[in-house]
Amino acid sequence: MTTAGSVSDGSSGTRFKWNHINPHTCSSQHNLTSPNNSKNNQPTVSEPPDANDEQQIPLDRSAFLNLAGVCEGGLVAIAFVVGWFVHVNPVQQLYFDWWSLLVGVLATVPMLVLFGVLYWTDLPPFRRIRDMLCEMLSPLLAQCRWFDIVLLAFMAGLCEELLFRGTLQIWASGQWGLPTAIVVVSIVFGLVHFVTPTYFILAAAIAAYLSGTMYLVDRPNLLIPITTHALYDYIGFLVLVAEYRKSQRQSPLPLNQ
Repeated sequence: MTTAGSVSDGSSGTRFKWNHINPHTCSSQHNLTSPNNSKNNQPTVSEPPDANDEQQIPLDRSAFLNLAGVCEGGLVAIAFVVGWFVHVNPVQQLYFDWWSLLVGVLATVPMLVLFGVLYWTDLPPFRRIRDMLCEMLSPLLAQCRWFDIVLLAFMAGLCEELLFRGTLQIWASGQWGLPTAIVVVSIVFGLVHFVTPTYFILAAAIAAYLSGTMYLVDRPNLLIPITTHALYDYIGFLVLVAEYRKSQRQSPLPLNQ
């Protein structure tokens, strides 16, 4: 994403062009260059943005964690309320065994490969998603401690799976059969996560994949998509935090010689 503005030097009347470039990561570089200087092969100055231009984090750590807890906890409440109305117990297909846990961990690998390919792909639809995540989510996650990120990922995996796979999919499969239920619930999941059309498609595809992981064992187990979802989110959060903190450590470019 590139945005341009201009400022003027009051002493000489020279106008400077200020570009903000964010092509690949969460990094932000502000280049202050003079058109006249570039013509004369004079040094180009790169300066950090003014204090008024620094990114403002809308929520502090405590407020962010509280908001996440309310939102994810609300999904659990919805799951049990909806389940009560449609006579579905959200945890009826949730049980612990080590094999299912291992399957859930292994099922994360294809999703992480997809994440890596799309995150570092420069195609415009994926770049927009990456820039949006860097702008909206990375500063919030960067405030968190490691155990906060673990908790956030676990809540996302548990709460969302209880609603979508544990309640809606079981109910829908009783109405229209499992294949149709997976399609319908995946579309609903994509709509809930709709921020761009591309993100909707990706979210729906991931939802369908998560639905399928339940049936990788003899007895369908909600533990598998919960594990896969939570681990995927955890690693994704770590990548966003690492990219953001790396960008904050970058110093202004030196004078060109």
